[in-house]
Amino acid sequence: MIEAYHRYHPSLGQVVEITEDNTHEYIVDKAQYQSIYDRYTSHNFLYNSNPSFTHKFDQRFSFGMLEILLSCSENTISACEVFSNSLYLRKIAAIDRGKDGRA
Repeated sequence: MIEAYHRYHPSLGQVVEITEDNTHEYIVDKAQYQSIYDRYTSHNFLYNSNPSFTHKFDQRFSFGMLEILLSCSENTISACEVFSNSLYLRKIAAIDRGKDGRA
């Protein structure tokens, strides 16, 4: 996977695996990292939070792929999820926060 990623993004530097032992070297905002980690590894996210989405929008940007899934009923968005393969966590977190008016 790393080789394929480098073929697509040849100008990027070395890929580093982040582990519990080296997070202090690479993660600047530890609270944000922990929040994102906890969300995406939670039982609820992995097994229970799969609403049937009615709309899907995906687009490739310079920072990576962005996918937005919406559940809509009677002109109202009842659920929204934001996914990305981007390494720019702050950009994605800002988009994700903005979906419920917190940005």
